[in-house]
Amino acid sequence: MLEPDRRARWRVDRPDELVWANFDSGAAVYYRPSGKTHFLNASSVAMLELLQVGPADAAEVCAAIGGSSAADPLAEHILQVSDVLRNFERVGLIQRSQL
Repeated sequence: MLEPDRRARWRVDRPDELVWANFDSGAAVYYRPSGKTHFLNASSVAMLELLQVGPADAAEVCAAIGGSSAADPLAEHILQVSDVLRNFERVGLIQRSQL
C-alpha cells in the first residue's frame, strides 16, 4: 500500500456516465466513456456513491463508510481507502478535485 496523499480530495466527475446494477453484496458499474464494467463490493459502492454527492478526502470517506471518524481515522483503514481511491482514479471512475 502506498502512503495516502492527505491533501487529495476526490469526486465523481461525470456521474451521468455511470450505469449501476445493484446486488445484495455490491454492484456492477458500467462506465460509458471506457466501455468497461467494474464489480464493486458494498464498501466500494458506498465510497463511489459518496463521491457522487461531492468531493471528499480519504479520512472523510473513512468516516462516512463507518471505518473511523474524520478527526481520528485508523491508519490502516485510511491506507486501504486511499488504495481504492487511487484504483478508482486509475480506471477513470473518479478524479482529484480542484475544490
